[in-house]
Amino acid sequence: MATDGSPYSGSTHVNGRVELTVDSIKSYEPDVVVAPDSTPPSLVSSLRAAGIPVFVYTKKDSFNDIILATKTIGKIFKDEDSEREFIVSRRNVKKLVEPHEKDKKPVIALYNSSHGVYRSGIIRDMIEQVHGIDGAGNLVITESGKDINMLSDVWWYRDHKTTVDMNQSMGTKADLIRINPDVIFVPTRFIDKLPDYKQDIDAIMNDPDLQNVTAVKKGYVYPVQELFVMSYSWKAFMAMEQMAKWLYGPSTYEGIVKYKSEP
Repeated sequence: MATDGSPYSGSTHVNGRVELTVDSIKSYEPDVVVAPDSTPPSLVSSLRAAGIPVFVYTKKDSFNDIILATKTIGKIFKDEDSEREFIVSRRNVKKLVEPHEKDKKPVIALYNSSHGVYRSGIIRDMIEQVHGIDGAGNLVITESGKDINMLSDVWWYRDHKTTVDMNQSMGTKADLIRINPDVIFVPTRFIDKLPDYKQDIDAIMNDPDLQNVTAVKKGYVYPVQELFVMSYSWKAFMAMEQMAKWLYGPSTYEGIVKYKSEP
């Protein structure tokens, strides 16, 4: 079983969420609880006192940290194939990117009009893997009560949503305009056959303030699954694969302009 916010889900199907208490978690009779380090220490200690093993993983900020955490969790569950998903995704990305390694690198930003500009080491790694330049790499976000060296991410926001304003923990629209990216990836509810993502794409494409941004002018604005972005698990590699497909793979979505890399 995994606590709310953990990208590592158990095999039990859960119809909805429960309040994070010892009793509610214990009702599932878990063999072990996998929890992010944002889980209240009092809950972790209470679970352990109740005889429930708890593995707390740290939300670090790079692909290498994700691989290390995946390997560790794989050992806990005796999963000999715990690395398979990100190995497959990396291989798929390499196949798409290799023919374009001599092309000019596009400046890339992740932006959602209701969240802001995303910035993290994980995103930086994704962008570098798809032969791009992280447009938010030099973005400095000053926040009250938060270390400015701790890079902004959506999971941190969700953990602290009652005490922090998303607009203060992410880059702003003004930052996006200043960055002027060649490509914008939009973290959104991007699930095949569901049109929800189009609203987030349209909010950017139709924003009068963004009409001079290169990515908007050329139509290089693409959705990526928000739950994969900075998931601190192998799913982050799936987000990277989505990015590579938009940049270099076949275009399969009607009305979305295919990116054309420059030599």
